[in-house]
Amino acid sequence: MADAKTYELQSLGSHGQSLSQVASKDYEAVPGTPSKDDLLAPSRRMSQSPPPHTTSMPSSSYRFYDAFNVVRSLLLPLVAIAYLAFCYTVHNRAVPLKTRFFDSSPDNLAVIKSGVTSISIVIITIGLFPIQVLISDLRSEEFFRVVTTTATGAPLYSINSISSPSFGLLESLIVVFRRHCSPYFIVAVITALLTFVTATLAPAALSVNTALFDDQLIALAVGGIRRDEVLNVSSILPEIIQSNVEDLFPKAATLTWVENLLGVPYGFAVSNGPHYMVPTPLNLQPTVPARWLSDVAIMDPQCEWGNGQQTFFGTDPVINQTILVTHFRDQTMNLTFNVQSSLFDDSVINIAAYNSMVNLTDQGLLASGAMLITLAQCTSGCAGFDQFVFDLSGLPVVNVTKHNSNASLPDMTFDLSFLICDPHIDLETREVRNDGHGMLTVGDVNYPVRQGNLDPTQTNLLFSNILSRISDGAGPAVAQIPTLGSEGLAVLLFGPNATNVTRDDLHSLTVKPAPIANITDTYTHMLQSASKIFFNGAISTAYVPARLSTQQIVFTSSLPQVIVSTILFVLLCAIAGAAHFRNEIPKFSLFSVASSLDGSDVPRTLGQVRNDADPRTRESDMLASLGRRSVVAGMGESGPVLHLQ
Repeated sequence: MADAKTYELQSLGSHGQSLSQVASKDYEAVPGTPSKDDLLAPSRRMSQSPPPHTTSMPSSSYRFYDAFNVVRSLLLPLVAIAYLAFCYTVHNRAVPLKTRFFDSSPDNLAVIKSGVTSISIVIITIGLFPIQVLISDLRSEEFFRVVTTTATGAPLYSINSISSPSFGLLESLIVVFRRHCSPYFIVAVITALLTFVTATLAPAALSVNTALFDDQLIALAVGGIRRDEVLNVSSILPEIIQSNVEDLFPKAATLTWVENLLGVPYGFAVSNGPHYMVPTPLNLQPTVPARWLSDVAIMDPQCEWGNGQQTFFGTDPVINQTILVTHFRDQTMNLTFNVQSSLFDDSVINIAAYNSMVNLTDQGLLASGAMLITLAQCTSGCAGFDQFVFDLSGLPVVNVTKHNSNASLPDMTFDLSFLICDPHIDLETREVRNDGHGMLTVGDVNYPVRQGNLDPTQTNLLFSNILSRISDGAGPAVAQIPTLGSEGLAVLLFGPNATNVTRDDLHSLTVKPAPIANITDTYTHMLQSASKIFFNGAISTAYVPARLSTQQIVFTSSLPQVIVSTILFVLLCAIAGAAHFRNEIPKFSLFSVASSLDGSDVPRTLGQVRNDADPRTRESDMLASLGRRSVVAGMGESGPVLHLQ
């Protein structure tokens, strides 16, 4: 390795001439080679007479250059305003994509998305062009700015290539961290980062998607329930449910098991929750998007353990059997419970018949849609065939005694708990949409004009009985144990783990009802599933106004990305406006560098380092051999002159 050398700065005399000579090799003169005096002659002549081609730029060129600068300055705000305004517009309303130059059908959505993204990238790139020019100008000015703004200059190793295009982000961050740059360079680095983020986020804010647009107006057939179609209240026997409706109860119970336990969907599904029960559109394929107005059953179900008060316990002379009449003040209803026929085992689950419940207002049939399930557990005088018991601790109970017809056997005492579930049905006319995939969405607006396809009284009477057959119709029995009934009933009352009970568990099994919130949730889903059987036109049909829909491609935008892009564009516009008033500094060009080296010791010193170094020596090592020297700028006749110190 070559010996390290120390280079001393040569003091300059007048006219930039060195006061000491630098040794150089002697070269053999080549015929025809000009001497030193001949090489210097042109410079001397140039100092005496004006150089050729120094005529001023034509005024038309100045005007064109000024116009170009004005257009370039306005490019960023104009593009930003136009692009962001379009993004906000398509976010607030549907703007369809209409063109004749390519296939704009929904089948070509993927290709159109790519095209829109590409066009957005081009638009944003054009809009950011003034910022790119500004960053380039700030970086180009940095060399002369940093050596002229401080009296001590700047370290040679840090600004050697600071204005070079190859001076990357990492080098820029190092210079900023060491504070070997001007504030303008820091602004340039921050602006470059903001530009990168803007160029990434802004094009992604705009995209396309499919949307439904109205097409043909039709009369759509939907399921309905009209007056006297569930229970004919004007007939001689008003308490008898219509036979065609009675036949549908087992199917409804089965569907609750199929949808909620097996997880197999049936027909149309409602996207915005189980609290909507929508009459099924008839003769409308799930793949056909449409919207229509229909009466919709909206429920706010609530299940609770009723706090009953015994009002009568004795023999009914009509049927000659022991009955219990229980009063429920909170639910404004009375229940007539047949003790003789219902309490046939140590543990009993009984679903009350609709005609055993009356309202307290007029002693008529309960038309609120509520259903009642009784859990009975023997506490004394039990048959004792097994130890399978219901744990009713913590629940309100009514204690009754069933007299044994056999005098040699003791009477049986039971605790009765009553589960009352009320759907709280409210009928409203809503807009219903089919998305073309069998998924229905119920609108939020309640229209004042009723469609009349659902009768309030008949609908409530239906929901009082809609789950009347889940004890034997909602799937198979739980491990062949008749007491728990079907799987659907067991899951409703005791939770999903109740279906895992086996016959071997009977001698040591205590079953506690599920939390009331879980019971309410299961009851809600069962009601929605069961309603599909009755709302699909099986009882009656009604016609409602509807519009078929067609899919079109529309522009869409992501509001969070648009907001962030807006902030970024505002920052970039503010930076561009403020940078317009910066002090004028020469750019890093051949002309400015050459003029700053006129009378400078820098070329000779660095040239000597290059000549003495090995050809394979890196530039950073050659700079290191000069030590921690700085570049300062002194003012000459024609501008700054660079020196090393």
